[in-house]
Amino acid sequence: NSRFQLAALKMIVKWPTDDFKAAQASVVILSEHRDWRIRREVVRASYFLPYDEREEIVHRALEDKHPAVRMATVKDMAERYSDPQQWLASQLLENQSGSPRARQAMLDYLIEQGAAADVLQSISVVLAENAVQMHDADTLLEKEEKQFMPAMLLMRLVIGERRQELVDLSLLALQASPHDSEIAGLRAALKSRDSHLVSNACVQLSMLSNKRLTSLLRYIFDATGDSHPVMNEGSFLSITDVLAWIASGTDPWLNKCADYLNSSMRSSHHV
Repeated sequence: NSRFQLAALKMIVKWPTDDFKAAQASVVILSEHRDWRIRREVVRASYFLPYDEREEIVHRALEDKHPAVRMATVKDMAERYSDPQQWLASQLLENQSGSPRARQAMLDYLIEQGAAADVLQSISVVLAENAVQMHDADTLLEKEEKQFMPAMLLMRLVIGERRQELVDLSLLALQASPHDSEIAGLRAALKSRDSHLVSNACVQLSMLSNKRLTSLLRYIFDATGDSHPVMNEGSFLSITDVLAWIASGTDPWLNKCADYLNSSMRSSHHV
């Protein structure tokens, strides 16, 4: 009974001690329950689990399909630290790990907590730099002789989606800053995939106050400028480089697609 399970988990969360060792196995099982409310409560109740089991649940919940579970997870992770905002900002600025939806949960929490405008602008630039890396990876894969292999087509589709999501997150971070206006309309235009709206949005990009961000986003959408906007230009020289870069991150779906492509290439004796 879901209602009973939910009530039991809430009781564990509020209990003054962590003397629930007999319930550990049940809590772990419930972490994959079909009801998102139970999965969210498991995150809150996981404090009494052994460290490794708790971390496994929390990191899986950070990628949960329901936004409320992801937000509860971010809150649980951040509030372990004396300065939750600083810790979350460091995750977004330095680690660049997790899928875009996991990073959006972190960003939403920072915005909700009133993070400083300069912090949000720095995060915006880092997310845009990551989007440029996705763009470069896709550009290389497009030139490959195996470009019509099903695994390659899937890989490019997912990389393209990630690029778009990271651009949107970059603008979301900027939207929370008082220095720029009309960002919501710009986000909608770039997500529309309508060539006319995207063209107009590219003109609007030049009006952003952060010129570094302008350079990054215009490179993705209309390839303006004479030079690559990221310092590590040319970092992807082969499919192997792209796959190694993806493997260094923690985006579950992107990693699965990369594993599928790697396996497909081995099967076809790709060198």
